[in-house]
Amino acid sequence: MGDKNTKKLENFSDKQTVYNRELTKENKEELIKLNEEAMKLAEQIDVQEEDFADKLEAQILVGQVLNEKEDIIVDKEPISKPVADESLPTNCQNEKVEEILPSEKSKLPEKKAKKKFHIPQPIKYAICTASAGLIEFITFSILAACMKQVPGTIPFGEQNLAINNFVPTFIALLLSVLWNFTINRKFTFKSAGNIPRAMFLAFLFYVPFFPFKLWFNGTMPAHLVGVMGDGAQFFIEVCSMLINGVLEFCWQKFVIYRKEENTAVKKEK
Repeated sequence: MGDKNTKKLENFSDKQTVYNRELTKENKEELIKLNEEAMKLAEQIDVQEEDFADKLEAQILVGQVLNEKEDIIVDKEPISKPVADESLPTNCQNEKVEEILPSEKSKLPEKKAKKKFHIPQPIKYAICTASAGLIEFITFSILAACMKQVPGTIPFGEQNLAINNFVPTFIALLLSVLWNFTINRKFTFKSAGNIPRAMFLAFLFYVPFFPFKLWFNGTMPAHLVGVMGDGAQFFIEVCSMLINGVLEFCWQKFVIYRKEENTAVKKEK
């Protein structure tokens, strides 16, 4: 339409030049009409050009908006779009797309995380201490059997302790303490604290307990020999080990590792 009106306008201009050359009354009237028609055509052309410009600007704006939306979608987490089956009608394709939308995926049951089995701390300590007690009992039994015929006593307060009881008790307790301290620190309390400090506090526990154990193991079997015979010495050893285990757990739990429990786990993370 714009090209046709432009051609008409050119024809009018050609006629105007002719009428201007032969300026008669009739030509003047025709010239006035031509001018009016030319003005109308020019206005139509201007209106069409404005409409075209508006449409072009609108298309540019729509393109910018679509580009911005694409940028926003790219910034977000990409969602894989299902490929439409061209052999199916468009309605069926839309139904397939709706079946696997992310909103539907959120309704699917999530995989349950495997529950970790946690052993209670007292049971852990009991197992570790039992291994230390086993080491102590085996060491004491071997040394007591080997030194059974060894004579001599060691003064202990107002009493004298037999060497064949003192030496096995001391060595067995020392090995048990070292093993018990190491394994409980690593597995039961999982401490990453200062080792010399922890060893010093563990040593403080045995400052009063070791003399008690020597007295208990050295004097109590004599009261049970008449009832239990040679088994009295081993029975007293088991009793002192049980007392040792309970008291030492409380000491480690509330004194040595009071502020250092599970610090090794946090350090690894």
